Amino acid sequence: MRPNRVAALLCMLTACLPVVGQVDIDWVTVGNAGNAPDTVTDFITGTQMQHGSVAYEYRISTTEITYGQYGEFLNAVAASDPNGLWDPINATNDRTGFLRFGTDGNYTYQLRANYANKPVNHVSWNDAARFCNWLTNGQPTGPQDASTTESGVYVFSGTNTLTAINRDLNNGDQVFLPTEDEWHKAAYHHPAAQGGPSDSYWLYATQSNSAPTVATTTSSGSVSNPGLNVANYLSGATWGFEVGHLSSVGTAGSASFYGCADMNGNVEEWTETVIGTGRVYRGGTWSDDSLQLRSLFRNGWIRSSDFIDLGFRVASPVPPPPAPFDIDWVTVTNVNNVPDTEVMSDGTTGYGSVAYRYRVSQTEVTNAQYADFLNAVARTDPTGLYNPDMATDSRGGIIRTGVDGEFAYEVKPNMAGKPVNFVSAYDAARFCNWITNGQGFADTESGVYSFDGPTSIAAITRDLTNLDQVFLPTDDEWYKAAFHQPAADGGDADDYWQYATKNNASPTPATATPLGDVANPGPDIANYGQAAVWSGDVTVTTVGSAGNSTYYGAFDMNGNVWEWTETEDDADRILRGGSWLDSPNALRSRGRGRSAPTSENFAFGIRLASPALSPPCPGDIADDFGTLNGGDGMVSFGDFLALLGLIGPCPGGTPGCIGDIADDFGSLGSDGMVSFGDFLALLGLIGPCP
Repeated sequence: MRPNRVAALLCMLTACLPVVGQVDIDWVTVGNAGNAPDTVTDFITGTQMQHGSVAYEYRISTTEITYGQYGEFLNAVAASDPNGLWDPINATNDRTGFLRFGTDGNYTYQLRANYANKPVNHVSWNDAARFCNWLTNGQPTGPQDASTTESGVYVFSGTNTLTAINRDLNNGDQVFLPTEDEWHKAAYHHPAAQGGPSDSYWLYATQSNSAPTVATTTSSGSVSNPGLNVANYLSGATWGFEVGHLSSVGTAGSASFYGCADMNGNVEEWTETVIGTGRVYRGGTWSDDSLQLRSLFRNGWIRSSDFIDLGFRVASPVPPPPAPFDIDWVTVTNVNNVPDTEVMSDGTTGYGSVAYRYRVSQTEVTNAQYADFLNAVARTDPTGLYNPDMATDSRGGIIRTGVDGEFAYEVKPNMAGKPVNFVSAYDAARFCNWITNGQGFADTESGVYSFDGPTSIAAITRDLTNLDQVFLPTDDEWYKAAFHQPAADGGDADDYWQYATKNNASPTPATATPLGDVANPGPDIANYGQAAVWSGDVTVTTVGSAGNSTYYGAFDMNGNVWEWTETEDDADRILRGGSWLDSPNALRSRGRGRSAPTSENFAFGIRLASPALSPPCPGDIADDFGTLNGGDGMVSFGDFLALLGLIGPCPGGTPGCIGDIADDFGSLGSDGMVSFGDFLALLGLIGPCP
């Protein structure tokens, strides 16, 4: 112990740090929902208990809450401190990290040197619950009231009066203390099928059944002997005048199966679970022996108490994925069209013939759509779906915040409707897999494209009968959607235009409004030639705002961004369409770009393709239903309704009644009957057949 004046002097001599800013929590997700419990014998009571079974996925903080994080909380809500969030022992004890300055109503809190990454201690359960409320409420600044600390998950009606706990596992914004089961699972569970022990629970939270090596520390309190089975216990951490001390979170080098650091040792951790008149705490401390680190050890204390070796970590629901978005498709018909005879810039020819109907996305993939993808699958990003240039380059549209494991993505102002760029062909293929698999938390590594490494596609499995599949267009599919228009339908004499604006003359370059829409839309406009200047730079424009489309209805197939195709050329992939940067030659049908599939460029983007349902000829569907009307071999729309039980049979069994509705729709043939297929054709839902 040292007097407050000595602590204050020490603070000044060792660069005491003010605490400001937002708290970022580094989360890990605890999966394997519905796991079996661990059967343990309680160390205190000797009774056999079961812990660790959790029926849902959840998140838990990778580390214990630190002094740096808790200090930001104090400076936000404890200018006056009626609930005692700061314990005065901080002023006199060398194993605590805060000094408080000022007077009531103007308190400020500063960290002692080397304490920012140490686990906060001397916090009661009430303090920890109020910290959770503050995070849940969005980290507001102001007095300790219902908007900051007194309501959220934990509802307080007095300093030590808890009136309700309002957990909502569907609310990803909530932050709470883990239950004992949640804590136990995050610490000790490791399924046997995934390399864990036979009962799926380790004795120690370092993925071991043997006691950890005792941690030692550097002069600043980081663990100096990190390893796979190391923990801060048995007073091995010596620094700052103390034998037995806190150590910097996460520096021991070992973690639980789910990735949580220091779940054994450092500080014991509060849980939400009731024990007697108090709450359970778990994990052991810097001063304990190995028995108190084991899975069988649990203890508890009253909510208002705090100790030198007691801290906490936080938990949260897994946030739901963004709501699925719809792709606006256009259908490319005229199957078995002849190829174009135009000679490409690389000397090849014969592109654009496709033997089947298919769809392409009406526009390029936007920043808003790609940000939804990132928020769903890239909280950690091992395959590099996000390029930091998206944030730093003025032409990029997406900013990433947070730390690995809890990355979040937001679209820059006015960039939601602009085409995503800085994406590789592999990024684009993973985006296709994600949509194919249903969006949400869907897989990115399998689908149409089966990856066996970050930059290795083992197989491409297209199924043109599966309307759920989404893929990159082949070079031929892209070319046809952009330049084809049958001469019989008003196209050029050879059925192909030189530009995707249905023209053989180069388009007028687009200019831009201050918000990035095309300022001069029209039937022959494209964003190219560095003419679209807004937000201080030449850049991309809002998809579809140029005002024109291809014959099949797709926008911006010339200019804005080059678009990846599925087609390989040696080790490269083909790109088409030109960009905001390019000359007219790049936009022409002969402009065939290529680049390595790992390339991420400010002018490279994505358009999607998908199978399209081939229409039956009018009347063909009828034969699928058999006949209800006198052996005529035809099922009318009335017959179809009868098959569904929606009409008929006629009263008294009068013949000829079923099918009469058909006459209300006229005829598409000479048979005087309208089949269900004919009916769909009349509504414009199918046909005409090729």
